[in-house]
Amino acid sequence: MRLVVWGLMAAVGRTLTPTPPTAKRRVPLDPASRPTPYPNVTIFGEGLAATVFTPDEEMGFYRASRFDWGSMVGDIKLNLPNGRGNVILCTDMRPRPHIPRGTDHAIGLAAEFGCGMRGTLCPSRPTANGDTLASNGVLGYGDAGKGGTFLKLGVGKLVRPKKARADGYAYNFTHPYKFAEVPKWEVVEVGSPGERRPSSVTLSQSVKHSRWGYTTRRKIYSCGKPGKRATLCVDLRFTNNGLERLRTPYTSSSAFNLARGPATGPGFEVDFVVHNAREYYDHSDSKNPWAVPMDSIADMSLSAAWAMSRIAINRALNEDEHASANFNVINSTWQGKYTVRMPAAPGWSLIARHSIWRDAAAKASGWFGFNVRISRRAISPRPYLLFDLKPGESVDISHRYEFEFRPTNAKSGPGGKAAGKAAGKAAGGEAAMPMGATSPTGKGAWEAEGKGQPRPKAEG
Repeated sequence: MRLVVWGLMAAVGRTLTPTPPTAKRRVPLDPASRPTPYPNVTIFGEGLAATVFTPDEEMGFYRASRFDWGSMVGDIKLNLPNGRGNVILCTDMRPRPHIPRGTDHAIGLAAEFGCGMRGTLCPSRPTANGDTLASNGVLGYGDAGKGGTFLKLGVGKLVRPKKARADGYAYNFTHPYKFAEVPKWEVVEVGSPGERRPSSVTLSQSVKHSRWGYTTRRKIYSCGKPGKRATLCVDLRFTNNGLERLRTPYTSSSAFNLARGPATGPGFEVDFVVHNAREYYDHSDSKNPWAVPMDSIADMSLSAAWAMSRIAINRALNEDEHASANFNVINSTWQGKYTVRMPAAPGWSLIARHSIWRDAAAKASGWFGFNVRISRRAISPRPYLLFDLKPGESVDISHRYEFEFRPTNAKSGPGGKAAGKAAGKAAGGEAAMPMGATSPTGKGAWEAEGKGQPRPKAEG
């Protein structure tokens, strides 16, 4: 169902169709960007316009079984300083042509429930009753049996293959599972009074199956103030509608790249503050490595305490090169903060700052970890929350993305050395509490199952 609200006037539309009326209001983009045939809503705000690709089983931008269908936010258009034009941020994660039913053909801020590992469970920090496992974003997979139905959070009801997997893992997050039923979504657009263009869009889905159920409600809107930095906010309310406890990791992929900019290489970097970043797990250390060592593509300045760490790309990457590193998050007060810097235009760099607001329930659930993944296509810092909900409980979180342009000779990082020290002090301001299941080496929960996971093949 689509609801369009312009100021105080409202009109109820119809069920999502291949050619929704909102498509014609898309922001005109540069020819170097995507000429899109996909249903979408473009929201406008202070200094930016962002495209939200709305769910549609027949014509949607994303129609696969991995990422949350209501999180396809990308093609973020930002105005360069002093009227010098614009850049388009957070575009395709994969080489074109785009494949809507490709499980990893998502875009920009696409979100995912689960830990990006094979199998139905993720190793996580212990709970008060000793639990050390969480769902890998799926519910009822074991009960489904071969050919039965299970739930993938943010996606809907899927069919478990009848043929057993050859690698010993029951669930494979990259496999293109068939749908047991067409996912149903409600999309609500809201326009500012007096303006015939959206300022926000809300996407909601509610699914129940056997003892399990969930509701997601995501609102995407411009939250910047006039004359200040262009800012985009993504609010999420996630509810456990089932009869069983629901415990799962959640992240936004946050794949930063530019439609007309260079591929990932020198000038791209990410800053963050986590405790003892030097103790990290590199996915090149797995038994069947799919990644190259992070230190083979980047200069890594990692702190052993609560201070700023930096990963700065130092060379161009090939199309088949990927690097990925996992970091523990042991402080419940961490706000998921990171800063990405990248070349944007001649003489200018783009600074993107991210943070997460969490309600009391989300803070109590804690963190799963922090991952930085880098490819030729994008640089992706990913804070992983851990949702831990009893039946009927909800969590509310809000991602905040602030964008700023700086001359290329300006000091990098979020506010220079003083700000870095302040950020480190703030991050460690409260007593740290264990938030991850730690291996004997102290390298963290994400290493616990099979010492890192090889890149799975897309088979049943």
